[in-house]
Amino acid sequence: MELDGWYDLRTEVRHASDDFKRPVYEDDSVEDTSVLFFSSGSTGQPKMIKHSFGYPLAHIVT
Repeated sequence: MELDGWYDLRTEVRHASDDFKRPVYEDDSVEDTSVLFFSSGSTGQPKMIKHSFGYPLAHIVT
């Protein structure tokens, strides 16, 4: 199904170049926000919880 102004992920991936070069910035940090989770709010209002790129590294050793 095509929607005006939308991109189809499968089509875009098929046409993507294998030569992608990851942009690198001087101020990149392992402490930059990687993902946002939301708490369930079981004891109050739900809260947004920021996790850095370093967060998943702790799971490697567990």
